[in-house]
Amino acid sequence: MKKEFDFFLPPYTLEEMNFQINSSQVKDYWHDLVNTNYAFSQTKGEGTVVFVLDTTYKYSHPDLKDNILEQFAKSFTDDTVDNNNQKHGDHVGGIIGGIDNEIGVIGAAPNTKIVYVRVLNKNGSGTSNWIANGIRYVADLDMGEEYKDHKRIINMSLGGPSPIPAVENAMKYANEKGVFILCAAGNSSYTGSDNVGYPGKYDDLCITVSSVGETDGFSNFSSGGVAVDVSAYGERIYSTYGTGYARLSGTSMATPLVAGICALVLSKWGDQIKTIKDLENFLKIHALDKGPIGEDNQYGAGIIRVKPLIDNRPDGTTPPDEPDTPDNPIREMRTITMPFEGKWSLIWNNLTSASQRDFLYDTFVYSDASNLTEYEIFFVKEVVLDYTSNKFAREAFDLVWQNFQWYFTNRGMWMRPNDDYVDVAEWTAYFLEVLLKQRGVVVKVLSLKGTDATGRTVLFNSK
Repeated sequence: MKKEFDFFLPPYTLEEMNFQINSSQVKDYWHDLVNTNYAFSQTKGEGTVVFVLDTTYKYSHPDLKDNILEQFAKSFTDDTVDNNNQKHGDHVGGIIGGIDNEIGVIGAAPNTKIVYVRVLNKNGSGTSNWIANGIRYVADLDMGEEYKDHKRIINMSLGGPSPIPAVENAMKYANEKGVFILCAAGNSSYTGSDNVGYPGKYDDLCITVSSVGETDGFSNFSSGGVAVDVSAYGERIYSTYGTGYARLSGTSMATPLVAGICALVLSKWGDQIKTIKDLENFLKIHALDKGPIGEDNQYGAGIIRVKPLIDNRPDGTTPPDEPDTPDNPIREMRTITMPFEGKWSLIWNNLTSASQRDFLYDTFVYSDASNLTEYEIFFVKEVVLDYTSNKFAREAFDLVWQNFQWYFTNRGMWMRPNDDYVDVAEWTAYFLEVLLKQRGVVVKVLSLKGTDATGRTVLFNSK
């Protein structure tokens, strides 16, 4: 008899990387945007447990293992072995609770505890019974004396097209037991019609999260609808993956980011926040409003920020803030010319294959620049560019500078057989514009000055 599945992993994108354990720790871009450092001076999620209902069951990763409570892990699927082909749950866990150590990543709540509950099989599919049983398991679990008073959070980065009474009832049961549930909105590309998936569509039973990108724009893959409560960064999120690390994109990534921040909030204000509605309202009041004024179907109440959640008491006794000044007030567009000086290296080589002779192969990330016997180096010394925006100058400069540095991280190019350093300079400027545009930063490179390994100077001028 063929098994019918009701819930699935939302379609997500994986950025291919070297999956080996990092030798140094990476603090992903979203930490600065939500300002986790501000919270970390007061809490890192102590006294909370996040249950990851996903593809992962038994998991041991150097960047997570001290936070994982494996004794409480449980699988409700029909997989007979711990076959974790998807690694989706691995990634979710690292976003929530990656340890602040010398390797890998830092999670949103690096001192929270994590319990993996497997409700999706090796193919990323799950039945309503698996999901419902997983939720009830969290609500009823006896965690012993050490963890009995820890606040319990469920992260469900999964979805299905239809309402399922068994899952809805399990969520109600968990709410009554004091469990806080977060759900992904889904990755069905909102075009104006409500397309939030279940269980995220159970608006009163969970906090539903949509995705935004690094420049706060609504992600083109994200679902939207009236159930969306808040939004968070879900594009190119760096986290644990199998035995190493990877960047994934999806509301599956935005949701655990909010789950981790909820762990920070409950760690500090858990004595005041008793219900899912208490938590939802607190997050909404202090979210950064984007899109139309007030709540909307894409951003919900806005993008999650940490500082106001730490500074303001949920019971409302904190003195009110001064009236907010919008981060992006309405102002005329203007062009800011930005000169950058430094020394950024770019490796390149000419194509030699006859089949590749007449076209540029594309940029690529060169993972090991220690042996450059077959490559040449081009050092970029000065770049002048224009950025047209209505942002304040300091905000605009910081945004462009951040992405400018990203572009020159381990960057390399294949060139055509007869290209030289002048061509390298021109293509460097061209791809700088193209790849920054893909990240939402539209610039015009006016000039680029660089040198080869012997110090010979090359100047590209777009005028």
